Amino acid sequence: MYKSLRVTLSAPRIPAQFLKKYIQKKALQLDLEGMAQVIKPASIVRIIVYGLKDDVDKFIDFLHKNPGNIVPDSIEVEPFMKESDYRGIFRIVE
Repeated sequence: MYKSLRVTLSAPRIPAQFLKKYIQKKALQLDLEGMAQVIKPASIVRIIVYGLKDDVDKFIDFLHKNPGNIVPDSIEVEPFMKESDYRGIFRIVE
């Protein structure tokens, strides 16, 4: 069974390579597809993630363990209707 989620993470400071070093790397390890981007200057990370339910759940658990020493102010997770084909890739939008 597949699952699609939109995650909004806000933190006081998001390092420059955070998305590539932690978010994209973990998504690729779990064979997930989707996208992530930093919304500046608000220091918000928006993530769309799609894949097998268990792997998506592991990804969410990873976010709650403060990857890259980012301590989020909040993490919002909500269901998301997959609107486009990510073609098996997890993209970073800059």
